[in-house]
Amino acid sequence: MLVNIQNSNDTQSNKPSLKALFSLGFRPLYLSAALWSIISIILWIYVPASLKGPITASYWHAHEMLWGFVITIAVAFLLTASATWTGRNPAQGRTLMVIVLLWWVSRFLLLIPNDIAFKIGMVTEFSFFALSAYRLWSVVWSTKNKRNYILPFVLLVLAFLDLGYLYSVLNGDYIGVSRYLDFGFIGMAYIALLIARRVLPFFASRGANIEIPNHQKSGSLQLSLMVATFAASVLGLHVVAAGGVIATGLISIFQLSQWKPHKVVRIPLLWVLYISYFFLGIGLIFSGIYFLLSPSYAALVEAWGTQNNLAFMLSRPAFHLHIIGMGGFAVMIIGMLTRTSLGHTGQPLKADRWMVWMYICVLIAFVIRMAGLYPSNIILAFWHAAALFWIIAFGLFLYRFTPLLIKPRADRFRSKN
Repeated sequence: MLVNIQNSNDTQSNKPSLKALFSLGFRPLYLSAALWSIISIILWIYVPASLKGPITASYWHAHEMLWGFVITIAVAFLLTASATWTGRNPAQGRTLMVIVLLWWVSRFLLLIPNDIAFKIGMVTEFSFFALSAYRLWSVVWSTKNKRNYILPFVLLVLAFLDLGYLYSVLNGDYIGVSRYLDFGFIGMAYIALLIARRVLPFFASRGANIEIPNHQKSGSLQLSLMVATFAASVLGLHVVAAGGVIATGLISIFQLSQWKPHKVVRIPLLWVLYISYFFLGIGLIFSGIYFLLSPSYAALVEAWGTQNNLAFMLSRPAFHLHIIGMGGFAVMIIGMLTRTSLGHTGQPLKADRWMVWMYICVLIAFVIRMAGLYPSNIILAFWHAAALFWIIAFGLFLYRFTPLLIKPRADRFRSKN
């Protein structure tokens, strides 16, 4: 699936260079997104008063975590993996520089307390996703890589959903904001399920020397259910959408049970991905339960008592969104960041202590953040602690992998010397 990519334009020097940095999509975008995940959490948790733009702090946080971080990592992965799938690099050199520049310009413009700057930021961010989708399409189409034709269109859909989210914010349509956020999570879950269901069996068979099923039929059913869930959500068919997403989550848990999880407990590069797939499935199930029962939650809270903290926590969309977003997406991201960075820089595929601590810190951040959803007098302490572990995790990634991502592949350098 993800094999070593030899780029004929790689420099023969082992020194850091822009040529090496912008040779494949994952290099600058992994570093950028990881750095921004730290900056954005610092702004959101520790200095929220600095968030004075047209978008309120909580909606800015939701936007930056989904589109500014999670979906950006998906773009980086797809721009890199497609080079392996097709044998053609979709973005390098100046094209990749433009993509990264559009992304960074968007991050700053969406922070400026000015409507014109915000609107320009909407355009530059849409351009980032649209250009990435176009470059991805150009290589899968030119090589007739039919298996992946759908992915550029999913990225384009996510780009339009992003535009809808930001437009709704600008117009004070917060019902629309919530709907576009839900749609964005569904679209990103589609990509996460598609990629994880492909790479997990491949990684496990290589890393743990085990034979496990690919689950192609159940994987196709999963993706079909996610498309049906998206369509039902757009049409307001909440019961149908709930059924689709619950079924998808149950299929994910079933698949994971068939992938011999007991065989990977001593292999950090694998167990981190297994854990993320588990929480992605659990989060999808809880999201379906939420959409199925949300009209009844108000009555449940009243029946159990207005002070029933458990009912209050379960009645909030933040509950299932954080299970999916942190337990699913974020844990999967830290696992994929490290694994693919090692593979595509010519390093041995083995987690060192720094990487294990990255995984542990993201998981601790997730657990603490979930605890912070339960109403108590120490909610802020939970938020601050979760933010600290998040910052440590992605700070460790930058510390460990920046030197690798700004240099040519290690094995290519060794082969030439």
